[in-house]
Amino acid sequence: MINPANFYDKPDTVLHDSSLSTQQQKEVLKNWEFDARELDVADDENMNGGPPGLLSEVLKAIDELVGK
Repeated sequence: MINPANFYDKPDTVLHDSSLSTQQQKEVLKNWEFDARELDVADDENMNGGPPGLLSEVLKAIDELVGK
């Protein structure tokens, strides 16, 4: 899944998607983390226009997944 934000409202909803294995959930969240980091960099460089950053929510979801 290349753009998780197109399929999920928030990062923690990935954790509740029973159609995904734990490995797939991790891959989705890692893709989302990459996207969130890219948006933060763009915002830092005054290239606004995207949705608000969700990096902290993505990292929290990844921590929950790793803690399972």
